[in-house]
Amino acid sequence: MEKTNDTMAAFYAGFAEATFGQDIREDLAICLDKPSQELYDFQGKAIKGLASGDEEAFGKYFFLAETLGKYECADCMEDPDIASVFAQYQLWWDDFWT
Repeated sequence: MEKTNDTMAAFYAGFAEATFGQDIREDLAICLDKPSQELYDFQGKAIKGLASGDEEAFGKYFFLAETLGKYECADCMEDPDIASVFAQYQLWWDDFWT
């Protein structure tokens, strides 16, 4: 199944809407021009590792997805609404794991 930028936008926007009540889907669809298949694959493998309790796989693929995602989403951070949501996400993430 071929992925589109709207699929990636929907993934991130769904989280933003559910967690922070902010709708950034259209903005994300514009700035996430063509996310790589590798990013989808890393995210999928991280989720599978988490779901199966494979901490090593989760850690490995989460790190890869996070690293590649920062690069591929860099243009999005120029949008103040998107940057605000991702800053909130980072605070949530840090609080959740500490």
